[in-house]
Amino acid sequence: CLQFFSNERKHMSLLRPKNIYKEKIEAKFAPINTIDFPKEQIDKNKSNEKKKNSTLMIGEGVKITGNILADNEVIIQGNVEGDVECDSIHINQSGKINGNIKSKTMNIEGIAEGEINVEDVLTIKSDGKLSGKICYGRIQIEEGGQLSGETSVAEKKEKETKPDDWKAL
Repeated sequence: CLQFFSNERKHMSLLRPKNIYKEKIEAKFAPINTIDFPKEQIDKNKSNEKKKNSTLMIGEGVKITGNILADNEVIIQGNVEGDVECDSIHINQSGKINGNIKSKTMNIEGIAEGEINVEDVLTIKSDGKLSGKICYGRIQIEEGGQLSGETSVAEKKEKETKPDDWKAL
């Protein structure tokens, strides 16, 4: 019986795999050569890609505490405690934001509280609730939409024109 175990141990040592992870593996990667493409074309492609793919969505059940700065659109389905600056903001029915907002357009179906600055169109849907200090270019409120607080219309910035017949002194 003892001899059987000793033979078995011999066979087991033969079956033991070689440790291949001790070997050092080196790999070298060369950078992609962009010399073939004009720099203007590369920059243009990057800027177009950035505009297409720069939507930020904060999903339902997610809570963000902090400031958000985005180039394009922000969609809020969860809760945000902080400031948001973006091109366009959409607050869905489940969304809530408490903070300062600065954007070109804003669409509210949920709840927004704070200091709101909308350059162009502020839209409050029938389930939307907006309160605070609000400044907008134009406003649309559906029946049932709620707006409370201090409101003002943003003054449009007009370009200063200099008549041709005026001459500098």
